[in-house]
Amino acid sequence: MQKSHEENHNKKDVKKKKLFLIPLLVFLGVGFILAAWAFSYNNLVQGTVLQGGGVLLVIEDIANFSVNAINESVNNTQNLSLYNKNGDKIVTLNLTINKTLTELSCTDYLNDCSIGFWNLTSEVNSGDPIELVSGFNNFTLETSCVQFSCGQNITIGVGLE
Repeated sequence: MQKSHEENHNKKDVKKKKLFLIPLLVFLGVGFILAAWAFSYNNLVQGTVLQGGGVLLVIEDIANFSVNAINESVNNTQNLSLYNKNGDKIVTLNLTINKTLTELSCTDYLNDCSIGFWNLTSEVNSGDPIELVSGFNNFTLETSCVQFSCGQNITIGVGLE
Protein backbone atom coordinates (compact mmCIF):
# COMPACT_ATOMS: atom_id res chain seq x y z
CA MET A 1 0.00 0.00 0.00
CA GLN A 2 2.90 2.22 0.73
CA LYS A 3 4.10 1.78 -2.81
CA SER A 4 0.84 2.85 -4.41
CA HIS A 5 0.66 5.93 -2.23
CA GLU A 6 4.23 6.74 -3.30
CA GLU A 7 3.32 6.14 -6.95
CA ASN A 8 0.33 8.48 -6.66
CA HIS A 9 2.59 11.10 -5.11
CA ASN A 10 5.10 10.71 -7.96
CA LYS A 11 2.32 11.02 -10.53
CA LYS A 12 1.17 14.24 -8.89
CA ASP A 13 4.75 15.57 -9.00
CA VAL A 14 4.96 14.76 -12.71
CA LYS A 15 1.65 16.55 -13.33
CA LYS A 16 2.89 19.57 -11.39
CA LYS A 17 6.11 19.57 -13.39
CA LYS A 18 4.12 19.39 -16.65
CA LEU A 19 1.84 22.19 -15.51
CA PHE A 20 4.91 24.28 -14.79
CA LEU A 21 6.79 23.36 -17.99
CA ILE A 22 3.92 24.04 -20.41
CA PRO A 23 3.42 27.72 -19.39
CA LEU A 24 7.21 28.14 -19.26
CA LEU A 25 7.57 26.88 -22.83
CA VAL A 26 4.67 29.05 -24.01
CA PHE A 27 6.23 32.06 -22.28
CA LEU A 28 9.64 31.37 -23.87
CA GLY A 29 8.05 30.87 -27.31
CA VAL A 30 6.17 34.17 -27.09
CA GLY A 31 9.34 35.86 -25.83
CA PHE A 32 11.31 34.49 -28.77
CA ILE A 33 8.70 35.75 -31.25
CA LEU A 34 8.63 39.17 -29.62
CA ALA A 35 12.43 39.30 -29.57
CA ALA A 36 12.55 38.50 -33.28
CA TRP A 37 10.00 41.26 -33.93
CA ALA A 38 11.90 43.73 -31.77
CA PHE A 39 15.14 43.18 -33.68
CA SER A 40 13.67 43.68 -37.13
CA TYR A 41 12.61 47.25 -37.86
CA ASN A 42 11.69 48.83 -41.20
CA ASN A 43 10.39 52.32 -41.82
CA LEU A 44 9.95 54.71 -44.74
CA VAL A 45 10.25 58.39 -43.89
CA GLN A 46 9.37 61.19 -46.28
CA GLY A 47 10.28 64.80 -45.72
CA THR A 48 9.89 68.11 -47.44
CA VAL A 49 12.65 70.70 -47.54
CA LEU A 50 11.50 74.27 -47.99
CA GLN A 51 13.74 76.67 -49.85
CA GLY A 52 15.57 78.93 -47.47
CA GLY A 53 16.61 81.86 -49.64
CA GLY A 54 18.47 79.81 -52.23
CA VAL A 55 22.19 79.20 -52.47
CA LEU A 56 22.36 79.86 -56.21
CA LEU A 57 20.97 83.20 -57.30
CA VAL A 58 20.26 84.02 -60.95
CA ILE A 59 21.65 87.53 -61.53
CA GLU A 60 21.20 87.63 -65.33
CA ASP A 61 19.12 84.99 -67.10
CA ILE A 62 18.91 83.81 -70.68
CA ALA A 63 15.61 84.49 -72.43
CA ASN A 64 13.61 83.68 -75.56
CA PHE A 65 14.99 85.13 -78.78
CA SER A 66 14.18 85.53 -82.45
CA VAL A 67 16.73 85.92 -85.26
CA ASN A 68 16.26 86.94 -88.88
CA ALA A 69 18.88 85.31 -91.12
CA ILE A 70 17.54 86.51 -94.46
CA ASN A 71 20.21 89.14 -95.23
CA GLU A 72 23.24 87.71 -93.41
CA SER A 73 24.50 85.21 -90.88
CA VAL A 74 23.25 86.04 -87.41
CA ASN A 75 24.67 85.50 -83.93
CA ASN A 76 22.56 85.73 -80.81
CA THR A 77 24.57 85.96 -77.61
CA GLN A 78 23.04 85.90 -74.15
CA ASN A 79 24.68 85.95 -70.76
CA LEU A 80 23.86 83.78 -67.79
CA SER A 81 25.20 85.09 -64.51
CA LEU A 82 24.85 83.04 -61.34
CA TYR A 83 25.88 83.93 -57.80
CA ASN A 84 26.89 80.92 -55.70
CA LYS A 85 26.52 81.40 -51.93
CA ASN A 86 27.40 77.80 -51.06
CA GLY A 87 31.15 77.52 -51.65
CA ASP A 88 32.94 75.88 -54.57
CA LYS A 89 31.00 73.03 -56.14
CA ILE A 90 31.40 70.80 -59.20
CA VAL A 91 28.21 70.48 -61.28
CA THR A 92 27.47 68.84 -64.63
CA LEU A 93 26.09 70.72 -67.63
CA ASN A 94 22.93 69.23 -69.08
CA LEU A 95 22.40 70.97 -72.43
CA THR A 96 19.48 69.79 -74.57
CA ILE A 97 18.77 71.23 -78.00
CA ASN A 98 15.63 70.45 -79.99
CA LYS A 99 15.02 71.89 -83.44
CA THR A 100 11.64 71.83 -85.17
CA LEU A 101 11.34 72.74 -88.86
CA THR A 102 8.67 75.36 -89.61
CA GLU A 103 9.23 75.50 -93.41
CA LEU A 104 8.30 72.30 -95.18
CA SER A 105 10.26 73.29 -98.30
CA CYS A 106 13.63 73.09 -96.45
CA THR A 107 15.33 69.74 -96.54
CA ASP A 108 18.48 70.23 -94.44
CA TYR A 109 17.89 72.51 -91.48
CA LEU A 110 19.67 70.74 -88.62
CA ASN A 111 23.07 72.33 -89.37
CA ASP A 112 21.79 75.84 -90.20
CA CYS A 113 22.12 77.01 -86.58
CA SER A 114 24.71 75.98 -84.02
CA ILE A 115 24.41 76.47 -80.29
CA GLY A 116 27.32 76.81 -77.87
CA PHE A 117 27.52 77.21 -74.10
CA TRP A 118 30.68 78.93 -72.90
CA ASN A 119 32.31 79.64 -69.57
CA LEU A 120 34.93 82.39 -69.35
CA THR A 121 37.61 80.39 -71.15
CA SER A 122 36.11 77.68 -73.37
CA GLU A 123 33.03 75.97 -74.75
CA VAL A 124 31.38 73.51 -72.37
CA ASN A 125 29.61 70.47 -73.83
CA SER A 126 26.65 68.64 -72.34
CA GLY A 127 27.89 66.18 -69.71
CA ASP A 128 31.04 68.17 -68.94
CA PRO A 129 31.79 69.13 -65.34
CA ILE A 130 31.70 72.82 -64.43
CA GLU A 131 33.21 74.27 -61.27
CA LEU A 132 30.90 76.81 -59.67
CA VAL A 133 33.10 79.02 -57.54
CA SER A 134 31.84 80.87 -54.53
CA GLY A 135 30.54 84.21 -55.82
CA PHE A 136 29.80 85.16 -59.42
CA ASN A 137 29.84 82.58 -62.23
CA ASN A 138 29.31 83.89 -65.77
CA PHE A 139 28.38 81.91 -68.85
CA THR A 140 27.40 82.71 -72.44
CA LEU A 141 24.84 80.97 -74.62
CA GLU A 142 25.60 81.63 -78.27
CA THR A 143 23.35 80.75 -81.20
CA SER A 144 24.80 81.22 -84.70
CA CYS A 145 22.66 80.83 -87.82
CA VAL A 146 23.91 80.95 -91.42
CA GLN A 147 22.39 83.27 -94.03
CA PHE A 148 19.12 81.95 -95.48
CA SER A 149 18.65 79.48 -92.61
CA CYS A 150 15.51 77.39 -92.77
CA GLY A 151 12.70 78.56 -90.54
CA GLN A 152 12.78 76.59 -87.31
CA ASN A 153 11.90 76.66 -83.67
CA ILE A 154 14.83 75.92 -81.38
CA THR A 155 14.32 74.84 -77.80
CA ILE A 156 17.44 74.99 -75.63
CA GLY A 157 17.48 73.51 -72.16
CA VAL A 158 20.34 74.48 -69.86
CA GLY A 159 20.71 72.63 -66.56
CA LEU A 160 23.50 72.63 -64.00
CA GLU A 161 23.15 69.63 -61.74
